[in-house]
Amino acid sequence: MPSVAGYFYPNDPGEIRSLLSSFQRKIQPRSIPGRIIGAVVPHAGYIYSGLTAMHAYMAILGKTGNRPLRFLVVGPSHQGYPIYPAVYSSGSWVTPMGVAEIDSDLGRKLLSRSGIARPDPDGHEGEHSIEVQIPILQYLFDGNFKFLPVQLGDQGMRVTERLAEEILKLEEDFILIASSDLNHYEPQEITNQKDDALISRVTSLDHDGFYRTLADAGVSACGYGAISVLMYVTRKLKGRMVLIHHSTSGDVNRDFRSVVGYSAIIAYLPDQ
Repeated sequence: MPSVAGYFYPNDPGEIRSLLSSFQRKIQPRSIPGRIIGAVVPHAGYIYSGLTAMHAYMAILGKTGNRPLRFLVVGPSHQGYPIYPAVYSSGSWVTPMGVAEIDSDLGRKLLSRSGIARPDPDGHEGEHSIEVQIPILQYLFDGNFKFLPVQLGDQGMRVTERLAEEILKLEEDFILIASSDLNHYEPQEITNQKDDALISRVTSLDHDGFYRTLADAGVSACGYGAISVLMYVTRKLKGRMVLIHHSTSGDVNRDFRSVVGYSAIIAYLPDQ
């Protein structure tokens, strides 16, 4: 059952559709010069980060149309546990929008190749970083998708690089979603500066510099491990990452004293 319905997003499917439709109408989908392989998307309450998240998903929709899609969604555990990557590998996920099917084939393949990931549906209980993505997928792709949730407790480079290598070995066609907000609870100007510094590392695929910036600049991006996984996969596939939207909670509530940053960053393989 959903953990944050009625809190991070409405508990009523009609209200969800109305809110997401209002975001959709504000967006001119960004043209991406290649095949999209992933995206960084935020996971705050929809009223704050939903527009930025919709930018990423609309770019995906613009490239994929109505064909069936598979998503591998990596998100952080805000509680820090389980430590290992916890895979929700079979069954379904229920939201107010209905039932979303877990990609059990993808889950089985990942677990059979992985030395660190474990099947652990219970490890996802109470966590919102993946849950908030699902109603958006249900709204835009109308049930024409499957997804595999993977939750990270340990977000260190050693774990994320190993998980990324195991994801690369899947050799399957799916879109990798990295669920993360950016800097937290500092003034707008500082958050914009810190977010800019981190985003520049992401879009240049500077993995070492990404972790250095997190530490040296004190960027409190909660899902940095998920971003790290996507960066590593993109670099190995000789892809690129581009920022298509950035915002803060202050842009919505006009309180610029303490804001959270959000980004939509697309990973793609350039057209030849």
